[in-house]
Amino acid sequence: MEQVNRLGRGIEDVSRLYLSDTPRSDGDKGEKGEAALRRRRVVRIINPGSALMGAFFTANFSLELARHRHRVAIFDGEAHETDGVEAMLRNVVYPESGAEVLSVRLYGIPDISLYRARPDGAERLFELARAAQSYGEGFWLVVNTPHRMDDLVQGPAGFDAVLLSTLETSPLLQCYAYVKLIRQIDPDSRISLAFIDPASDARAMDAFSRFSAFALERLGACVDYLGRIVRDELMDRSIADHRPLVLCCEPSAARESIVAASRAFLQQRGALPPE
Repeated sequence: MEQVNRLGRGIEDVSRLYLSDTPRSDGDKGEKGEAALRRRRVVRIINPGSALMGAFFTANFSLELARHRHRVAIFDGEAHETDGVEAMLRNVVYPESGAEVLSVRLYGIPDISLYRARPDGAERLFELARAAQSYGEGFWLVVNTPHRMDDLVQGPAGFDAVLLSTLETSPLLQCYAYVKLIRQIDPDSRISLAFIDPASDARAMDAFSRFSAFALERLGACVDYLGRIVRDELMDRSIADHRPLVLCCEPSAARESIVAASRAFLQQRGALPPE
């Protein structure tokens, strides 16, 4: 129980099932449809430790996908005004407020649609996920996922996931629980992990090696590595100013690390367009 108690908000009701190594019965697995055999067009961004950093990564990651000429839509599952994706993109969205769907319009990249959380958010997410699969290659629906496991259980299957974590024990345990849950929802989902602000690349790689080996041994889950997200002064300023970091012109290790993580995501899926 000590391990379970350390997992934090959103874990308690499902910890027995999702931390246990006992598999679900065959009746709980569900059937794989044709969509399970195609490359996922839905990507869930999950940061158990910080809603703010989850929204920050979602915003900048989405802009990087668009910079590589992919069409992108964002579904922001975080309803809190200060912690959502809209807050991270406040200076580049149109219209600025009062609309169900906002648009990010920047010269040189495809427009990005931003769908905000609403009371009917679950139904809208299902609609967007179906539409994303029908668009096929070159389109991504990026979902800023709140730290509630029932959001995954009740939401559409057929997604890839990007997990964000520090090197602390609690968020790593929560990420392990999410890997377990995602594997049970859809064994074909591809899972990636990035560390935010570890002390060094060496420590981050060591932590990933141990985490991925444990996930493979205990769950049979392969986890991809997106790298280390550096936190610097320019990142903090971009959050405070509601301006995406990847749009800043000043030198920044944080911006370079997000660009590298986004590129790694596309490379791992064979989705980088020709230079």
